[in-house]
Amino acid sequence: MRAVIVEIKNKTAAVLLADGRIEKIRDNGYAVGQILDVTARQASARNRLVRQLASMVAVIAIGSASAFAYYTPYYYVSLDVNPSLEYSVNYFDRVLSVKVLDKDGILNEAELENLRNKKIEEAVTETVEQIREEGHLEPEAANGILIAVSGKNEEKAEDLGVALQEAVKEKAEPGKPMEVETSSVKKEDIQEAKDLGVSAGKLRLVESLEESAEAGTIDKEEWLSKPVKEIMDAIKENKREEKNNKKEEKQSEKGQTEKGKKN
Repeated sequence: MRAVIVEIKNKTAAVLLADGRIEKIRDNGYAVGQILDVTARQASARNRLVRQLASMVAVIAIGSASAFAYYTPYYYVSLDVNPSLEYSVNYFDRVLSVKVLDKDGILNEAELENLRNKKIEEAVTETVEQIREEGHLEPEAANGILIAVSGKNEEKAEDLGVALQEAVKEKAEPGKPMEVETSSVKKEDIQEAKDLGVSAGKLRLVESLEESAEAGTIDKEEWLSKPVKEIMDAIKENKREEKNNKKEEKQSEKGQTEKGKKN
């Protein structure tokens, strides 16, 4: 289990665990603010200081820079199905907050609050299930889901995206197709997306559509309002047309070459 060192005293280190508990372990040359993995043996119940963050030690820890790091967003995850949501996630992959990015308020405040402090995989799969129950996923059609991750470490962000993709696919109902795509986005993309009132993932998807378009220009505002599955299908169609055009060009060039040889 991941933990952060919040206090060192008398050869003992107090650690804030990912599940919110604070426990004592033997100091092994640690530094306040250091992040490490704590085994069940190290974090024994006998040495537990408190069970909840509301305790006196937790209050002191929260006031420290190390505990502040625990509550600082490390990733931003967007989920687009039409509706769109954004999760802020800490280093321990725990959800700090969730907000709806469009007017389709499928989750009320209580449901959004219920997602806080859960592992991001669990929060995302629960959200998809809620979207399904609300009828936002077509029962017989192939549905498109886009997951985008932005993080301080690009490699870790990509790994988290893959893990979320697999988690959502595992929860798919048998016989009901679900297309799940992932992408990593940059921090500056998040701000641009916020200015446009959409998720960074959807903005990147529309930009991919623009890149795939033969003319290179589309009505970005119009496409940003469309479901992600429609955008995904449009990208595939553009790529299919490009592939066919290249094939026809090669056949034409081959025909011209053969004609030249005969002459």
